[in-house]
Amino acid sequence: MATTYAKSINRITLANKLYFRLKYRRKVLFGDVDKSLKEIILKIASDNNFE
Repeated sequence: MATTYAKSINRITLANKLYFRLKYRRKVLFGDVDKSLKEIILKIASDNNFE
């Protein structure tokens, strides 16, 4: 489900999903950074009732 806000010519679309796009398929996040980021994203998702 996306929410669209329109202001003159500019349009902003907010989606309920978070995507990471990488130019090359390789591990960029590893170790403690990977674990911390997963915890932060899961906390934000649970606080905002995302699935």
